[in-house]
Amino acid sequence: MTPDLNLKRAASAEQAVAKFAEVVNADDTRQAIQDLVCDIGHLCDREGLDFQKIVVIAVGWWHAERIDPEGILAGPCVALDR
Repeated sequence: MTPDLNLKRAASAEQAVAKFAEVVNADDTRQAIQDLVCDIGHLCDREGLDFQKIVVIAVGWWHAERIDPEGILAGPCVALDR
């Protein structure tokens, strides 16, 4: 297992969030991430994609990669609570 792989993933996400923060003039990283996730929801609506299902799958992947950065393990069953 290589934690460096997750550091590379984080760096990729950091670049995307930094660019988004620039576009929307976000005050900090937390705000930019929240706004980006929200706007991705709007994009999913526009494209006819199931945003909540995408988020559930993504959270499962994130959890699995925290345990196994190589991504061999299946993610846990995740649910959103409204």
